[in-house]
Amino acid sequence: MRNVLAAGILLTLGCACLAGGGPASIRHYSVTPPAGERESPPAARRELRLRDARAAGHLRERMARRTSALTLEFLELHRWSEPPIAYVERALARTLFEVGDFTRSEAHAAPSLDVELLAFERVPGATPGLAGVRLVLVLRLTDAEGRSLLDRTVEQRIEHADGSPEAEARHLSLCLERAVSEAARAMDEALP
Repeated sequence: MRNVLAAGILLTLGCACLAGGGPASIRHYSVTPPAGERESPPAARRELRLRDARAAGHLRERMARRTSALTLEFLELHRWSEPPIAYVERALARTLFEVGDFTRSEAHAAPSLDVELLAFERVPGATPGLAGVRLVLVLRLTDAEGRSLLDRTVEQRIEHADGSPEAEARHLSLCLERAVSEAARAMDEALP
């Protein structure tokens, strides 16, 4: 009798699990590249060596949510379609070389840019009821002798009412566009 009762309970639980629609699926999100076209014909384009960009160790495919200054959690079912550093590298290359007044160089005599991505995450909104996103880039521009021409941290943050992952991706796209524009202006000023 016990076996029949146990089998009945297992059958009921199994049916309940199947009726629930099955396991949740993982959703992937992308960040759109910054828009823009060259505003003026390139005058004297300056050479720039864009070195490999690096990202903080936690910035991989899973979306991150900062719950405090010291705590991060990851969204299990929400992923980036690529690591966030890939979005940053493409956005910088487009803004600097396709739209901007720089030409890509691999020459050791050209100034070099090192980029580090420290934050690409959802953050609590400073205003009650709002969500936020944050992107932090560290730029290091050095000349051929290794002298520092620019050391700058670029941070962009947006608060918004919709805390969904879709809104997070849209707003991080905007943060990325603003950050690379700010980076291009800073390098434009730092390089003769």
